[in-house]
Amino acid sequence: MLKLERSSTITSKSQAEIFEFVSDLRNWEKLMPEGKVTKWTADADNCSFNINNMADLELQVVSRNEPNSIELKNPSPKPFPISLKLVLSEQGDVQFQFEGEMNFFLQSVAEKPLGNLFGIMADKLKEQLD
Repeated sequence: MLKLERSSTITSKSQAEIFEFVSDLRNWEKLMPEGKVTKWTADADNCSFNINNMADLELQVVSRNEPNSIELKNPSPKPFPISLKLVLSEQGDVQFQFEGEMNFFLQSVAEKPLGNLFGIMADKLKEQLD
């Protein structure tokens, strides 16, 4: 199991405003790295996309705990079971918590790119909301 966490501080918006933005998956396209994601489709509760012509991913909201967190999972286990939770604090901190059930080899290949992806998403979330 691969577990990753990345955080960002967004001080100019309230916890409720941050929650409103991240709880609608149509907004997540703005958080993706430029030139790395294609075939983006989304509605408020689901999104699907391709990363660098390597993997097609689909995420679905499984819970919203307003204004504290939102949790997403992939509805099918392809390429592997994924859980992504965004935890929001009253101080404007956003923490990305990722878990992926993958073998050791895949973990070693995926850890750095996924860490970079969540870092970019955290930075872009700050840009969008500040």
